[in-house]
Amino acid sequence: MSLSKDDLKAIRELFLEAFDAVAMPQFEAIHKKLNEHDEKFDRVEAHLTEHDKQLAVIEAHLTEHDRTLTVIRRDVAGIDGRLQAVEADVKELYRIAKNRGSRLSKLKPEERVRQLYADVQALARQLNVEL
Repeated sequence: MSLSKDDLKAIRELFLEAFDAVAMPQFEAIHKKLNEHDEKFDRVEAHLTEHDKQLAVIEAHLTEHDRTLTVIRRDVAGIDGRLQAVEADVKELYRIAKNRGSRLSKLKPEERVRQLYADVQALARQLNVEL
């Protein structure tokens, strides 16, 4: 006994109906879940893109701060050298004042100031410093 074309057609239709009734809802549910995951992934990707942009801005700021810090360190080093020179000059002035102290103590205050100023000018000329 062989199946007729109508029998095969009926079996095929019955199979397709059963497939539509059982398998298609599962495929649709899976498809829906995949779409939901795609949407979530798109949102995550958008957040990551925004964070990448913010990170690039932060990196640019850090680079600028590094440059500024380098300039500040160089300037402080220069100031430190100049400060040491001023400190040495002040020590020299104290030494001069101490050596002349006994002679200056006999002068009036106004004359002491004039003498000290003359000494400072003489020292500045020796050091090639312009006052």
